[in-house]
Amino acid sequence: MKNLLAALTFGLSAAAALGCGPYFPESYLAFETPRTGDFDLACHIKALAEHFHPDMPIVPKPAKNISTAEGTRLDFLAAAAAAGLPERECPAALERYLAFCRQPSPEAVPSALPAKLREFYLYALGRNAVMTDPDDRCPEAWRELLSLPPELRHYRTTWVLYMLGNLQLNRAPEEAFRYYTRLREAAREGFADTIGLAWLSLRTNEKTPGPQALRYMVAAVAGGRTPDLWAFRRIAGKAAKENAKEALADPVVREVLLATSADPLPLLARLQPETKPLMAERLAARCYFDNRLDACRALLALCPENSLIRLYLEARLARREGDIPLAADKLSRWLKTYRAAGKTGLTFHPDEAKRLYAVDASAAGNSFPEEVNGVLGTILVEQQDFLEALHAFLAAGSWNDAAIVAEQLLPTDRLIEYCRNHASDPENARQARLRYLLARRLMREYRVEEAGAFFPEAMKPLYELYRTANRRANDPSLAEGERALALFQLGRLLRQRGFELRGTELEPDQFIVAGAHEELPSQNWRDGQFPLKTVDWYFSDLPRGPELINWSAPLPNLNRLARRFHYRRIAADFFARAGVLADDPALRAAAFWSAGYCLKDRHPDEANEYYLMLCDSGDAPMAAEARQRKWFPANPALELLVFKSPLEKEPGKEEIAEAASAKNGK
Repeated sequence: MKNLLAALTFGLSAAAALGCGPYFPESYLAFETPRTGDFDLACHIKALAEHFHPDMPIVPKPAKNISTAEGTRLDFLAAAAAAGLPERECPAALERYLAFCRQPSPEAVPSALPAKLREFYLYALGRNAVMTDPDDRCPEAWRELLSLPPELRHYRTTWVLYMLGNLQLNRAPEEAFRYYTRLREAAREGFADTIGLAWLSLRTNEKTPGPQALRYMVAAVAGGRTPDLWAFRRIAGKAAKENAKEALADPVVREVLLATSADPLPLLARLQPETKPLMAERLAARCYFDNRLDACRALLALCPENSLIRLYLEARLARREGDIPLAADKLSRWLKTYRAAGKTGLTFHPDEAKRLYAVDASAAGNSFPEEVNGVLGTILVEQQDFLEALHAFLAAGSWNDAAIVAEQLLPTDRLIEYCRNHASDPENARQARLRYLLARRLMREYRVEEAGAFFPEAMKPLYELYRTANRRANDPSLAEGERALALFQLGRLLRQRGFELRGTELEPDQFIVAGAHEELPSQNWRDGQFPLKTVDWYFSDLPRGPELINWSAPLPNLNRLARRFHYRRIAADFFARAGVLADDPALRAAAFWSAGYCLKDRHPDEANEYYLMLCDSGDAPMAAEARQRKWFPANPALELLVFKSPLEKEPGKEEIAEAASAKNGK
């Protein structure tokens, strides 16, 4: 069955790898790679940040960058207006302040200065004191500024706190962090932060030298910054090489070192026996998907037996080792444990605080429950429990895999039963998509009357046109001429809208990507014409675990149609049947011409059969012209009628004959 899965998914995965078409949704059946972002390093770092800084509020990122000079101008003018200066005097007051900043001194402070502008002059005096004496880490002018009542230091409190943090950054990182924390608290309390110093303080503290920078990088992530994974790896790698003992002694730095290490086992061996990593489950997951299975198993031994990640990884390990029943049992236990927890947010580790393992809403991909359902669906396919597999893939949000099961594995009657019992809500997008897939599948199987219940409302008018024509075409009580017209209309419907009426969700028609794809190489591969040795380089960047990828088995034809645009062949057949039943030579010639015109460009060998029928269709002008040209003659009038005219208006015998007999096809 594993070989069957590999072959099933080769078409889609090869298309994505070959780069010869649009993006295809990822498939649980095709790859071992997780679809959820919950195991990414970024999510791991965010979970650490939430654990070590659970009460740290998110700092909003400034909407736009404002320079220091512009921030000074905006703040001063706002303070001047608040101080009651007339609007016409504010620019002059700003110029006096800027002149003071160029040569600040206590004697140069204006004597009649409004109280609400004093903070600006104190800030300039403190800045000058620092530049004059670099050892002065907290100038008297700034201390005086911070001692003012809040309403008199509204605009420069954040600036002073930011500068005080910068002055302590290299000598006393913890002191700098406290200043930055006070800055962010001041911004939240309403003190002006025009140039976004609260946001900048998160990044500035990361410049702390040595491995201690990792502490502040984690804090910055807790404050809302996106983790710089390259910086995390670079600093952690350097710390592990140069001073691993000191780095492992710090709880925050230790967790970052473990999270970023290519092989965490040597680091774990250096820990004291009583020291357990906070996120052994996440580390185990990363080792699994890096194909380091020994490290994964060693880390799982550190996890509680009821850990959700442990159950999930043990299921995947069991599946890779061929123990499918054990894998299914582990995932079933996972779902029961998760549902019993009764939490709206995901907690990986039932015994830990929710914040430690909360799902990161910004993480790419599926949630962890969806990931588990996706893996469970794969296992159910291997057990040939296709109905339950379909349910699992839909729960996982993996439409690609659900379509494989619904279109290629599940018997039609079972799919009908499932849609009636579990996909009856037309407002549910996934259910509506599944019903539409079933409708097209029923149309391909000529179960036209049953298909109507599953078409979306927008397609019902087109379906009704088809159903009406199909009833007439198959009504033996009607005259052959009437049935010929109905067959001609069926041909028009399929030639113009066959994709919407009969198109396959996956190959060959690729309804899943709106048909925007050429024929895939997988058909030739299934027929034994595709050299397998050329496949390896497409997947050379994937981990090579046991049975991770297996493309080596022939695939039986599971409800697949051999070529794309199969509905055009059905349309040609309808036209040909109309020609056989037609009692009018012009109608007969038009029908055979239409049949051949559907195929002549892509499949001239098949169109030749209809060309011969056209030549033998009597003395109709089009038949004579075909014999003369030795191929299908051009006929724009008939081409417009068959391939482009509105389908709601069914052409009559006279209209078809007139188009077929038009002089030079016009």
